[in-house]
Amino acid sequence: MKKINLLFCCLCLLLSIETHAVIVNDVTGMTPVQVAAVVQPESTQQVAELIKQTSGSISIAGGKYSMGGQTAIQGALQIDTQNLIM
Repeated sequence: MKKINLLFCCLCLLLSIETHAVIVNDVTGMTPVQVAAVVQPESTQQVAELIKQTSGSISIAGGKYSMGGQTAIQGALQIDTQNLIM
């Protein structure tokens, strides 16, 4: 549990340091969306902690094959699940 708390604190620190927005896009490259930050958790527990600690909007990116920007929300924290191990 201590390792998870330490990892989460590091993630929060990284999010707080990253003050500039990130532009994400879908497979078409025609729908850029400016999100607050992108994180790539490696476990479902990390996802749960991110959700608990985030007060704003959250979007989920998986394979990033959507067309039309459905997986991104302006100003949201985007959780990129490509490194997620169940």
